[in-house]
Amino acid sequence: MEERYDSKIQSSKLKIQNYGIYILISMTKPIFNKVTILGVGLIGASFALAMKKRGLCSHIIGCGRKENNLKKATEMKIIDSFEVDASKACADSDLVLFAI
Repeated sequence: MEERYDSKIQSSKLKIQNYGIYILISMTKPIFNKVTILGVGLIGASFALAMKKRGLCSHIIGCGRKENNLKKATEMKIIDSFEVDASKACADSDLVLFAI
């Protein structure tokens, strides 16, 4: 009986710790002003949405080869703006993510 009780306490501690980390991450003010994501496909878009959801950045720029896909990502509010030229997209960025 004591083993069951101990395992319940341990599992509840893990849940509290994980929940506390989530609150800490999602309630902080933006760490990055400008983030550029090179490659706004499945992985790049997932990073963008996760960063937006947690409020980690103020502005996300998507960069890729196909302007149509970037326009669609902007319309879907996955990214805030886009640029086809990587050097222009990365200028003055606080963080550059390579998802290519």
